[in-house]
Amino acid sequence: MTGVFLKRMMTAAVLPTILLGVNVSRAEAQSCEPVVAERCDSARSGPVGPKPNHHAPNAAVKTIAFLGDSNTWSGGEDCSRPESWSHHVAKRLKAHYARSLARSGATICNVADTRVDTLELTERLSDTNTLLAQAVRMAGAVERGEMPCPDIVFIAAGTNDCWFADRRPGLFDSTEMPAETAPLTHGSSIPQGASTLGGSVELLITQIRNSIPEARIVIVGIPLSTRTDAGTTRRAVDRLRAVARTRHADFIAIDSDTIINPERERAGFEATRDGVHTNIVGARRIADAVIKALAESNSE
Repeated sequence: MTGVFLKRMMTAAVLPTILLGVNVSRAEAQSCEPVVAERCDSARSGPVGPKPNHHAPNAAVKTIAFLGDSNTWSGGEDCSRPESWSHHVAKRLKAHYARSLARSGATICNVADTRVDTLELTERLSDTNTLLAQAVRMAGAVERGEMPCPDIVFIAAGTNDCWFADRRPGLFDSTEMPAETAPLTHGSSIPQGASTLGGSVELLITQIRNSIPEARIVIVGIPLSTRTDAGTTRRAVDRLRAVARTRHADFIAIDSDTIINPERERAGFEATRDGVHTNIVGARRIADAVIKALAESNSE
């Protein structure tokens, strides 16, 4: 297999453009339609409410975007590293273009002091290192023509929320979020209600649909680990599943011990390299679960 990709050096203001970041054969590459970084015509037309995703079984997946934490970030911005599930999913979906905006240390949950910071590219837990910033960066990249509109946006995080729950004090608080929220930009404060896990993922979905309304949004749940309590993880997973249902997004659970088994990881690393971060085995297991769930959803 040969990989072909174009990567520009990252600056604080401009994100790289990555073409064919997943490995494809020469024949597959020649059969790909040209990828045009076209702007979503309705990207700045104002707030849009939740709408059902498109599940056409034979719809071509040209562009995939990943928002997430270190288990997605480890695949690289071009999704070329097999230690992350993003690499295997993009490859198996035969994506013409795959791009990860994930950051190590990122959480889904915002805090009351969170402001959207599209310039900070930290790899540590912070008030601004949340998936909301990644979504706003993605919207900006699409708006500027630096990447095409994604057909699928994967949201995959939550381990840091559970691991460092003391840094996200409103994690499991009840949520009252407006159905519509104006598009956020660099420096925006989060609206009231968006400092809980439920409120944060609701806001995240709304922001994606404000800028890329035709994208299929897929929330990938939280894997088990040796550093997080299984009960806390599954409580967070239930919250994400509930929001996905009400906001018409897909949800894929990966908190099975057949994917990552904390007891086995403590005895000797099998699917992770440290009890939390996947190795190739763990990455493939997550990808298997994602691909299987997508296939089942498409067949409905």
